[in-house]
Amino acid sequence: MNGTWILVPSLLAALPLLAGENETPEPPVASAPAASVADPRVATALKSLGYEYSLTADQDYKLIFEVSNDKRTQVVIVNSNTEIFDKAEIREIWSPALTVDDPIDAALAQRLLKANDT
Repeated sequence: MNGTWILVPSLLAALPLLAGENETPEPPVASAPAASVADPRVATALKSLGYEYSLTADQDYKLIFEVSNDKRTQVVIVNSNTEIFDKAEIREIWSPALTVDDPIDAALAQRLLKANDT
């Protein structure tokens, strides 16, 4: 895909991505490199929700959702690797909102960044 991706947070960010609600996962070492294998906890959660997915070359989970009657789709990426902040395990989930071929106006970029925070 050519162009620049404009990203927005995914609605899937609220998914319970642990194997079970009462289980405490073994957090990865804070200085661990990017995952070389897909995190099986994500697969378990996605399967329990009935979502189909594929794996990217980086072993992240890629989901494609049909979001309109005209067959428009939205891609969502769930990273396999996580980071530790204090005692919380953080997993990045993102989705491209727009692909552009030319640089966007600085004011628009600033507005999108501010809106992304909400």
